[in-house]
Amino acid sequence: PIITNARINASSTLIISTTSTPTVKVNATVTDETALSNVTIQYDPPDNAPYNLTAPSQSGNEFFNGTVRLYQNGLWIFTFHANDTSRNNATPVIAQDGAGNLYILVNQTPNAPALNSPIGAPNGTNRTGVYQWNATDDDSDRMSFRIEVDDSSTFDAPEINDTADGTADCGTACFNFTPSTQLAVDTVYYWRVRGNDSLSTSINSNVSQFQVDSLIIMTMGQENASFSSLALGVEDDTIDNSPRPFNLSNAGNAFINVTLNASDTLWDTQGLSTQYFQFKANETSETGSYSTALANQGWTNVPPQNDPTKSPVVIPLLNYTDANDSAEVEIRIQVPLDEPPGYKSSIINFRGELHSKTL
Repeated sequence: PIITNARINASSTLIISTTSTPTVKVNATVTDETALSNVTIQYDPPDNAPYNLTAPSQSGNEFFNGTVRLYQNGLWIFTFHANDTSRNNATPVIAQDGAGNLYILVNQTPNAPALNSPIGAPNGTNRTGVYQWNATDDDSDRMSFRIEVDDSSTFDAPEINDTADGTADCGTACFNFTPSTQLAVDTVYYWRVRGNDSLSTSINSNVSQFQVDSLIIMTMGQENASFSSLALGVEDDTIDNSPRPFNLSNAGNAFINVTLNASDTLWDTQGLSTQYFQFKANETSETGSYSTALANQGWTNVPPQNDPTKSPVVIPLLNYTDANDSAEVEIRIQVPLDEPPGYKSSIINFRGELHSKTL
């Protein structure tokens, strides 16, 4: 007998998952000068012993199987055998697909990832955060992942929609990802992950939620301004760094507005909210740390603590990133003409509050 045109009527790669099992049909042309005795199709599954279909369907010289369920992931091979009534055996022929592959590769879809962290709200103050999950693939294929983070549980427009590398870096089948995107504070976010082994994509993981809490921390690098002795009517300021101005830094995770007032008056003869005790904002070497457009860059009278409605925003939108998170507050004093001699002091209070337009 002669076997020709042994064909696999499917692509060389099929996908098996928990919800679907692929099927395949194979056929071949078998001819003989005398009379055929039998034709068999040998199935070679990936992990089980080969087995034969001893009575394939026939249409003229065409022999074919019914639909075969490929229940195991891995390589499946289909071989045609034949002999005739004279006990002549044909040379076995392995069926091939349209691309010339002598097999069908059944790929197991990766399992749905299981989220580890962050889970639950609230969940820290890191605006980029680290996302961690576990994932496996029954074929042991290398995977990549799609991670989505959105402030909507429908994931219509994810703030994070990134591909994560498939290198297990926190233990067996454990994966970490640190995005570059910063999330907004005090906002609930939803996240999910799905895996891909280059041939198929898993279903999405379960959806978890978390929240980044706002963190307000303001520090002072320069906490006092000590002026030297001044004569009546003389004025001095910190513009020349003698003495040095107040220096503030935002060590939190959100833009803040800094307000200012004084607990007590500096002079015996003049109260607060006068030209004799003033302030203004100024930049440090970390330029662009706050909104100079919104700041009062001119000298402003220091207000009293007991009237919070007069506490002006001296530094608006003070940034929180390390490279641009500091500002200076300059102080100007003028000695009243009728001020008696003596040591003069006042306590200035700085307050940082979350900016309503936090980016």
